[in-house]
Amino acid sequence: MKFSKLNWCFSSLGCPTYDLEKTCELARDYSIRHLELRILENELDLPAYFQKKYGSAEKIQKILDDHEIKLVALDTSLLGVKNSDEDKKKFLEFLPWAEALGGPRLRVMDGGTREGNLIPAELSAIVATLAWWSDLKTKNRWKSEVMLETHNCLTTAASIEEALKSIHFPKPILWDTHHTWAVKKEDPFHTWSRIKEQVCHLHVKDGIGLDANGKAQYTLFGEGKMPLEGLLEKVMADGFQGPVSIEWEKKWIPELPSLEANLQSARKLGWF
Repeated sequence: MKFSKLNWCFSSLGCPTYDLEKTCELARDYSIRHLELRILENELDLPAYFQKKYGSAEKIQKILDDHEIKLVALDTSLLGVKNSDEDKKKFLEFLPWAEALGGPRLRVMDGGTREGNLIPAELSAIVATLAWWSDLKTKNRWKSEVMLETHNCLTTAASIEEALKSIHFPKPILWDTHHTWAVKKEDPFHTWSRIKEQVCHLHVKDGIGLDANGKAQYTLFGEGKMPLEGLLEKVMADGFQGPVSIEWEKKWIPELPSLEANLQSARKLGWF
């Protein structure tokens, strides 16, 4: 297995109708021991779902333990740019669950504009959002941390580096390897070389870039144009210890093949 030393993970975004037990069973079938939760049984409001379905974090943890799965991330909908008081309130509803479940990272999206260079006002908004979080974390002595996903305004090494100058906690970046490559056509080896010291989590997908409408065109692993295998070799050689998460966007693009089909592709390639 070429990449057995990597901490493989997948996002539940790829199996949006599954409950936690079935999601864990799928992970176990492919010897994946880390899980990133974005959705369960088509419910994106995970705190509300957890309360209704399980009532306590202890019941969730038992399911994870029974399947020998570690929860490494809870993906919130909070944006660094253009968030409201209600958005922040919904984000904070994740905290009791995250704290009780061992402090998985809480995903925050960058938000903002993809086109052109990083806009100073958008950078200021992201910095303000993260400062708000940092102050609350310190005040409440929370152990959970956030990670900032590179998706819209942070889709080049230069823009990510600019943001990092004003972010004062360790390894805050969730690097979506496909977005920087497809949106800004940046060589992923270049991006990695510039930001790797501050990356805590990776999203990996394959594809052939964007279509004429700017929509990502994803493929099964090994069928696209992204130099993903070479990148994984480099990431592993550099000793990356964070989750390498397969983010298969089945929830947003229902016509995609199943997550299991993509896991099978990875297995056929000898990745795990």
